[in-house]
Amino acid sequence: MSFLNNFTLAHISPELSNTPYYPDFVHDQLTIVETTVININATHFKAYEETKELYNHLCVYPMEIVPLMDRLMTEWVTTTMHDIQQNLAAQIKVLTLLGIRIYAVGPNSVDHQLIF
Repeated sequence: MSFLNNFTLAHISPELSNTPYYPDFVHDQLTIVETTVININATHFKAYEETKELYNHLCVYPMEIVPLMDRLMTEWVTTTMHDIQQNLAAQIKVLTLLGIRIYAVGPNSVDHQLIF
């Protein structure tokens, strides 16, 4: 969960913001946009030292990794954002993974998940 607490856009380019990106982004998605689907840019995993290997695993095993990310996001939200309802179930939507866009990863949508 270090990634969610510490990733900044400065990890991508030094001239960008050095403020943690995901705490405010996720909070805004949940409270302002009112969605539990959280978009995560996979290039952020590549740019953050501790999650470079996660990026590689996502490329190879997206069906196995994304549900784990859903659970971790839900746990992170419920432990760090006390103004969010406690029975929330967050869902991760991974974007820009090797030029592949992954949409609603779920057992019933296997043939619609990867667009090359």
